[in-house]
Amino acid sequence: LKRKYNLLYDFVFQKELISKIKSPEHEEEFGIAITPKGSRIVDASSYSSASGPGAFLNPQRKQDFIDLLNKNYLSKNEAVTDSVLIIQFATTRDGTLVQHEILHGHKESPLYKNFFKTYAEFNSKLPKERYPATKGLVMPKMQNGERVGLIDFFIRLNPDRTFTVSAQGNDRDLKIKDFKNDPDNPLFL
Repeated sequence: LKRKYNLLYDFVFQKELISKIKSPEHEEEFGIAITPKGSRIVDASSYSSASGPGAFLNPQRKQDFIDLLNKNYLSKNEAVTDSVLIIQFATTRDGTLVQHEILHGHKESPLYKNFFKTYAEFNSKLPKERYPATKGLVMPKMQNGERVGLIDFFIRLNPDRTFTVSAQGNDRDLKIKDFKNDPDNPLFL
């Protein structure tokens, strides 16, 4: 083990880890940080979990997006057959929504078309330089810096023809079929 997997060996047989595992009566929570240079035990209270905080809607931009969504939709007289749309997106490090999969709804629906048209319009009005990622609709997953992550959007057309939009980025399972992972910016779950 030591010869073939040196980092793993050093990790498993380090004295600090062995002492933490041997004394479970303390019921002390701890984290394990593994880096290319080695591993170490860290205090759980100062270390975010591996799942880390997921991507989420930027509270400063969310209402602006909903207002634009409402405005774009109210200007049309299209019949709605489905009032709920759920889409999973992969987000880039700057919070841009890229690859996606519809979890509920249809690509042909006016709801779907209006969402994407509005998102494109909304993005076109944002500053071109978006790093750090505090300027867009979505704040990316944070784990020792911005990461490529997943976020599920929930879009509902209310009976009064206005929209409710929410999103969840924590603990998402990848549902995007044919997902193409960028080796330089891998998906971080």
